Amino acid sequence: MRLGLKAMVTALAVAAMAAPATAIADVTDVTFPGGSLTGLEVDPTFSQGSFQNLSYHYEDCGTQPAEVTCTWEVRAHLSSNSAWRCVPSTPESQLLLDSGERSGNGVVESGPLSFALEGCQGQILSAYYEMEKTFNPEEEEGPWKELSQGGGGTLFWIVIGEPFEEPTQWIPTSNLPAYPDPPALAVSANCHSLKIGSTRYAFVFRRMGCHKATNLATIAHVSGAAPNGYACRAKQGEGKRCWRRHHPKKYVEWHLPVDSLGDGAPQPSPT
Repeated sequence: MRLGLKAMVTALAVAAMAAPATAIADVTDVTFPGGSLTGLEVDPTFSQGSFQNLSYHYEDCGTQPAEVTCTWEVRAHLSSNSAWRCVPSTPESQLLLDSGERSGNGVVESGPLSFALEGCQGQILSAYYEMEKTFNPEEEEGPWKELSQGGGGTLFWIVIGEPFEEPTQWIPTSNLPAYPDPPALAVSANCHSLKIGSTRYAFVFRRMGCHKATNLATIAHVSGAAPNGYACRAKQGEGKRCWRRHHPKKYVEWHLPVDSLGDGAPQPSPT
């Protein structure tokens, strides 16, 4: 018969993009901004775990001017600390839950979920959310028009096992799955420059307008795939060109500007 979580766990519930707050307790329920984890149970041999529900409510869609699309996703992982791993074959990270991409504000409910543990304390149960938004540059003002932005944050992470006096010295944060934010995409007001993160590119398009070119660039950047009806290839140095299939003269391209000496060497220009 499965017992409650008798083993001590270190639970850290964190707001998105904020520093964790530490509590050491017999934790079976964890609350965090936007949701909760309920009914967490681990058997005394650390071989099996489960929880009754992971719930998260995303409500940031529609909160920014010129917003066109807003998608988000929640994932839960079980990770292993390599320094304490008692079964060498245990994967460093196992995906327990993937909500899939959601559009607009809404709620994810996992329902009951069980998972195998490796037989000793130290594994980490964590959850993370990611979001992506796109914008209409024609509705924005200023020298740069934002095309897309992404982000995310840790919802919670729990180390299953014995408590330590200084848990922050033991908790292997480097073993948690890494979710880097995708760089924001923006176009200059004159549509001659594209900025991805802090890198500025020369933005060139032929046989199409700025609106069409920025749409294609956004699709290629956000999805990582060629827009429908187009083919894309990486530019030598850095950047990308996407052209209409069977019509190579109809294209959009971004590349690092050449330096002022005219030697053809690509150089990042100041933002």
